[in-house]
Amino acid sequence: MPERILNPPMAPSTAILLPGLFLFCLLVALAGMLLVPLPEVGRVGGALLDLCHAPASAIATCAVFYFLHSLGIRPWILGAIASGFLVICFTGFAEAVQPLMGRTASLADLIANGVGVAVAMLWIYASQWNRSSFLGSLIKWSSIGMLSLGLLMLPSWRPMEILADTHYQQHQLPEIASFEHSFELTRWRGHHSQLSQVPMHATSGDWALEVKLGKGKYPGVKLTEPPEDWSQYQALVFDLVWEKGPSMDNSQKVRFELQLQDAEHQRSGYDPEDRYRRVIELQPGPQEIRVELGEVLYSPAGRLFDLSEVRLLSLFALRPFPEGTLYLDSVRLE
Repeated sequence: MPERILNPPMAPSTAILLPGLFLFCLLVALAGMLLVPLPEVGRVGGALLDLCHAPASAIATCAVFYFLHSLGIRPWILGAIASGFLVICFTGFAEAVQPLMGRTASLADLIANGVGVAVAMLWIYASQWNRSSFLGSLIKWSSIGMLSLGLLMLPSWRPMEILADTHYQQHQLPEIASFEHSFELTRWRGHHSQLSQVPMHATSGDWALEVKLGKGKYPGVKLTEPPEDWSQYQALVFDLVWEKGPSMDNSQKVRFELQLQDAEHQRSGYDPEDRYRRVIELQPGPQEIRVELGEVLYSPAGRLFDLSEVRLLSLFALRPFPEGTLYLDSVRLE
């Protein structure tokens, strides 16, 4: 009687096809994460995406390694080095071309990708280092796991700080911004302007926000994720100092527009009449701006402004676009 084969070996074509298919899908997903223009994801979404860089690079490196292994690449150290090199080149190229896709290249992301490759090297090494005893395997994988976790924490520290700051920001009312911590700058975004934390013109504590207006249309600054529930307060108040540029004369009027948007405005398609707008004329020197929230409440056409779901606070220059520097501090509710 011929011998029956209970577990026939996988066909060579299948042994290559399955890892190759998995690798292809993984690289497509990784390319999408790195290259596809993203919608506005906010600080939380951006931090979560940053947390994915190192683990995704580690998984991709392992997938490339096992694909090369299925092709018969030996010894394993050669396959590991080739895998790491390919992933570093792929992610580096993706970071380099991101500006062409409407995104911003980041050295921090590239470092995170490199850390992910290093973690994958540890995993590959551990998989090739065979121990016969259970205790030896336990020690090996425990050590590799702790070392991998430590490495993954290095590029993850700042995104985790942003997530923690986002939680703190939602519970700090009536204060919206004091700029006493440099991390507050990550909450604000400049539009054709440069933002800095400076000691000049501080009215609350030791620091203020400096907004150097650049060349471009409507330079200014915006807070895209403010503490959202303002329904228990009566007014928005903040301190401003305007310093004109050397090419401006004292008679030239400087006008800024303050805008507030709620969640319903964003859901309605950003209708210009469906938000709060106020034009502010600035003179050189300090001044306090006060906005009554009762006025904000009745500002959208045909509805009430939802003060429990405030989504954006912005301040930007109107035509003729001025040359100068704006200092902002003590943004608060009263």
